[in-house]
Amino acid sequence: MQIKIHRSVLEKNENQAEINRELFKKRKTLAVNVMGSPGCGKTTLIESLVKTLGEKYRIGVIEGDYAGTVDAEKLAAYGIPVVQLDVSSCHLNADFVATGLRDMPLDKVDILFIENVGNLICPAEFDIGDLLKVVLYSVPEGDDKPLKYPLMFSLADAVVVTKADLLPHFQFDISKVKESIARLNSKYQLFEFSSKDSESIRPIAGFIEEEFRRLVGGSPEL
Repeated sequence: MQIKIHRSVLEKNENQAEINRELFKKRKTLAVNVMGSPGCGKTTLIESLVKTLGEKYRIGVIEGDYAGTVDAEKLAAYGIPVVQLDVSSCHLNADFVATGLRDMPLDKVDILFIENVGNLICPAEFDIGDLLKVVLYSVPEGDDKPLKYPLMFSLADAVVVTKADLLPHFQFDISKVKESIARLNSKYQLFEFSSKDSESIRPIAGFIEEEFRRLVGGSPEL
């Protein structure tokens, strides 16, 4: 009986995820699922991408948080549409995202960043209908995370090692990280990012632009 209930929940989520995905494709909106542990720098990365891509692309954010609106308020200060989702679980699911989309002017958004709840386990298990998955984890977390959370890293289109300015101060082997992820995922791209280095966002922004052209097609309508 428990197996049937579990399957029913996942099937319902997968059906809604496909509805979300088709909507993004129809509206030509690149939906980017941003995942990572609490404090790894998800909001900081999105901020940097808003600054870098905002002059060329219309950007929106769905912010999933267990409690509080600090991150949503920080992003809304850039004058972009932001929808806050108060999530009483360890992850977003497709229904949560569908609810958020009701208040998101999707016809005026080229790139939608969906900041998932801080967690490296649950968000990987629930498809939300995104078109791109970006996984973050910070240098202080250690270089063994791909081994501990294989599902998350196996699904990633891009992995961003954040707080890269701390690399000289931690025993963090980037080559080990690359090898570990490569065993799980042959198609991912790896980036290093530090909020103290304004140039480090450019390769990530370039990747997002390339994926916009590949997955959505056409040009932004600014």
